[in-house]
Parts: sequence; structure tokens; C-alpha cells
Amino acid sequence: MDIRWNPRTGEQRTTRVVDATVITTSQGITDNTQELLHYEPDYKVLICQEHGYALQRLDSHLRDYHPITLKQRKAITRKYAQHELLEPTSVPLPPPLEAPFKALGKPVDAFLYEEEECGFVSISRSATAKHCNKSHDWK
Repeated sequence: MDIRWNPRTGEQRTTRVVDATVITTSQGITDNTQELLHYEPDYKVLICQEHGYALQRLDSHLRDYHPITLKQRKAITRKYAQHELLEPTSVPLPPPLEAPFKALGKPVDAFLYEEEECGFVSISRSATAKHCNKSHDWK
């Protein structure tokens, strides 16, 4: 059983997980996994909205970073097993300067290589320099 308190409203609710469905005693039957996880079908990635990044191994992420039981973890993993996930190196990049995915949270400042055919983006100055040196023969 999990007791959660919402600091905004002061509401306290008790939940228990049965398979992938969370039963909320004060609100009837709901499935709250979409509050935590978001599947992006165009890019075939599963995003943890709390941590703001795409997951490669859902089960280990839930085990290591979310205080849930083994039964809950297995139910959530089963629910999302139907979705095809790409390896990180195979995920296509979205077009530059488009609206960000809400599931990833607020955008962060980053460096964008301005050549249209490249579209390289990174938050690291050194990674950007390495990319430019290697891919575009900058010196």
C-alpha cells in the first residue's frame, strides 16, 4: 500500500497496485502509470516524466529510482512490454527548433550546429567542439 499526499491540495490518498492498474480509494479505479511514463510512438522511446529522459531498461529504472514493490514493477513492465523501443543510437532526432516533448520537461540551453543537414545539438561545449572537429573538420 502506498500513501501519497499532494502538497498543493493537501489531499491524501491511499493506493494499491493490482497488475498495471492503480486503484485509488478516494477516486475509484485509475491507471496512473501515464503520470510517470510516456511512450512516444514516432520515435519509439519510453520517457520517465519524473526524471526527464528516455528509458532503455524500464525494469531496472523502476527498481533503482522509484519506490515501488516488485509486484508493481512487474505489472508496469508487462504493460509497457507491448511497445517497441529503439536502441538509443537508432532513435531519430526530431527536427531542430521544433516544440519540445512535454514529457521531457522544460528545455535546457544547448549548442546547435547551424548547418541545416547536420542538426547536432548538445548541452556540452566540449562535445560540440569534438563533433565539429570530427564531423566538419574544424581546427
